[in-house]
Amino acid sequence: MRRYARTLCVGVAVWLILAPLSAASAQGGAAAGKVTSGGASVPSVQVSAFSIDSVRAETRSDEGGSYRLPLPPGSYALVFRLPGYAPLRVGGVRIGTTGSTTVDAEMVPLHIELTRVVVSVGRHSEQALDAAAAVSVVDESAIKRRDATSPLDYVMSTPGLDVAVQGLQGRQVVGRGFNGTFGPSLLLMSDYRNAALPSIGASLGYFLTPNADDLSRIEVIRGPASALYGSNAADGVVHFITKSPFDSPGTTLSVTGGDRSLFEGTGRYAAIVSNSLALKVSGTYFRGNEWPSPPQPSEITARDPISERFNSEFRADYRIADNAVTVLTLGTSEALRNVEYTPIGTYQLDHSRADFAQLRLSDGALFAQVYVNTDNSPARSTVNLQTLQTATDHSNVIVGQIQDGFDIGERSNITYGLDVKRTDPQTDGTVDGRNENNDRVVETGIFAYASTRLASWVQLVGAARGDRNSHIDGAVFSPRLALVFTPADNQRIRLSYNRAFSFPTSGNLFLDVVAAKLTPLPYTIRAEGVPADGFQFAQNCGGPCMVSPFAPGRQLPLDGTLLWPAIVQFLQASGIDISGIPAPNGSDVSTVLRSLDIRSGAFTSSGAIVGNLPGLRPTSTSSFEAGYKGLIGQRLVLDASVYTTQRKNFIAPLSVITPNVFLSTTSLAAYLGRYLPAAQAGALAAGIGGIDGNPKAPGIPLATVGPVGPLGGSDILLSYRNVGNVQLWGTDIAADYAASEHYSLSGSYSWVSNNYFPAGGPGEIDISTNSPRSKALLSGRFLNGADDASLELRGRYVGGFHMVDGVWNGYVRPFTVGDIEVGATIPGAPNARLTLTVQNFANTPHEEFFAAPILGRLVLMRIHYRL
Repeated sequence: MRRYARTLCVGVAVWLILAPLSAASAQGGAAAGKVTSGGASVPSVQVSAFSIDSVRAETRSDEGGSYRLPLPPGSYALVFRLPGYAPLRVGGVRIGTTGSTTVDAEMVPLHIELTRVVVSVGRHSEQALDAAAAVSVVDESAIKRRDATSPLDYVMSTPGLDVAVQGLQGRQVVGRGFNGTFGPSLLLMSDYRNAALPSIGASLGYFLTPNADDLSRIEVIRGPASALYGSNAADGVVHFITKSPFDSPGTTLSVTGGDRSLFEGTGRYAAIVSNSLALKVSGTYFRGNEWPSPPQPSEITARDPISERFNSEFRADYRIADNAVTVLTLGTSEALRNVEYTPIGTYQLDHSRADFAQLRLSDGALFAQVYVNTDNSPARSTVNLQTLQTATDHSNVIVGQIQDGFDIGERSNITYGLDVKRTDPQTDGTVDGRNENNDRVVETGIFAYASTRLASWVQLVGAARGDRNSHIDGAVFSPRLALVFTPADNQRIRLSYNRAFSFPTSGNLFLDVVAAKLTPLPYTIRAEGVPADGFQFAQNCGGPCMVSPFAPGRQLPLDGTLLWPAIVQFLQASGIDISGIPAPNGSDVSTVLRSLDIRSGAFTSSGAIVGNLPGLRPTSTSSFEAGYKGLIGQRLVLDASVYTTQRKNFIAPLSVITPNVFLSTTSLAAYLGRYLPAAQAGALAAGIGGIDGNPKAPGIPLATVGPVGPLGGSDILLSYRNVGNVQLWGTDIAADYAASEHYSLSGSYSWVSNNYFPAGGPGEIDISTNSPRSKALLSGRFLNGADDASLELRGRYVGGFHMVDGVWNGYVRPFTVGDIEVGATIPGAPNARLTLTVQNFANTPHEEFFAAPILGRLVLMRIHYRL
């Protein structure tokens, strides 16, 4: 009884203290309004009421950006704060005894990406700050300010991403990985669709259909992402996300002109037809004179100096319900004229066309889509500049995906799904040759992604995926595990482990094309995919067998002297008669093996292999990473990552797998010395046997040691193989500082421990990441929203690197370039904006990939108009 009496007394005392305050509050009014930025609501904004420099009350805006702050009568200053936005102070706010005083707030972003939402990391919406991976976002405002000749130019400033420029249109891009022609280890997506070409799996930027006015943002994931996306995402994801016509109706037009007779015209029209239906159509036409390239002696016809393309896209959004929408997208891209780099040399593209159709459904956590990518190039529209052989491609890939998810209480969620992809190369025998009827591939993958908050300050993220490929034995498993710590608001620390994989591409498996002729010698150099059971070499000739174009159709023991009559006949055709010299035998002159180095044109013993080669295995990539991202103070965002990566069963670039047979120059000189003066015998022996590694003295290859079966014969075969274990570690550091609502500064630096792994012995080949060990970027920006004015100065340093990719072998020198971009609304025309861009304003000649065009200054001017 005493306990209840004591409780009653305490309650009465509390009421006596609070009652006057409640009465005072009841006699006052309130400040109320809505917080927006660029027309969009801004939630979680802290609203503080100051009176005589003291905080009298505080609240936060709700999900719709609205707030209400009760206050006693008086005069106040309201201050609105949210990280990533400039603080806003509104003074002289009078609060009466009753009612509300409306004070709306328009927040100015400080161009800090902490509050941005991404969908690519976990295949669902989340804030970039909370993502369990290194992710960057290029937003709509940054895209609008930048003039670009390729969509991939928008991500060039992203830390940890390597974008190598190959002229006006060509780009090779990878994130923390191994770059190269076609870039198969980075997943290039457009609105959740894999944008790579169907058969060769090449991610070519000029086949992307969205233009700048289409894009809402670009999300970039650095590092392995196979746990959710499967093959071809071992080194990251670049995801182009376009705007819904519901959110962006209207018409926009732009015209760009500049150096090198460059012209680009783009247009976009979007309309809301009804409450349920909205449509959009857009297009781009580009043309320019390509930068000159270093001479390539292997190219027997001149390149077309014009780079020209056309892209268009149609989209229809239909809202089934408030949270459910279906989207139909149709697109076409045509490389009207362009030169493309491949592992076997350059190809001239002439009206090469790629189309796609995509239908997707989003309903809350449910997402489903089906799409088809097709190559509809005219017959023989692509020409190999080394052989003049033409290629036809009518390939297609059909993909079906479905995913769903659910929450478990308020702390956990799960996303799961199924992906099925069928690739059907159709090249009329011009690319897949003898494999044309056996090159269809079906890939199936299932995945699950789970996130749970173990405590208020730590989140556990896990993902797992299993995939099968119809041409590869067994399944592959890709796990991800990450911890995300929250030491303070707007700061995150993440620790993660990822294991990714890459299946061999269609080209790795089925390529069958003539790469070159060894004129005047009767040899063909042929690029071959690896059969499922690999290459088997005959050993039934008392050892390895050889096949010679001088004795076609016969397997011979590995003894070059058996072909002495062919040497006599070959020299007679050159005016040299040695018919009077007796034919040697194997005890007189020994036989040696040398392999053709396709990069230098020399035959060298370092690559000679006589042994079976197994079928290709998937490449696995394991990565550990520690990262920090957060807001320091109110204006500085720091994003730093340290990672280590181990890659096993790396699929090395094309290299020769069939050694050629030569007579030993040393023993041949001694034999010929029996019949000729020593000097004459030595010179003749060098002409017949050649000098190891000297392209000016290749000698006469007498035969080839090749595989048995359909691929047998005397052709010199280029193919792929798995190589051992490559390990490296690196770091990415980026900082953005918003000095004020108008001025900002950003910089980034990336470094890796090694980018070149030379061959360790006979039969091995050099491996390169084809990317620099270090690179840095520094930029300063001025923005003024009143007249949409902007000024940006950028400096970019890229270190040098050895390039090893098929026929491309050389050193790319380091370079430093600077860019200037300035833009503003045209006076008297509020819907028109003029942008002037000077790329490489110091006109520093440089190449960014070996044998790519030599780049100089490029001046661009764009007029953009919105109706």
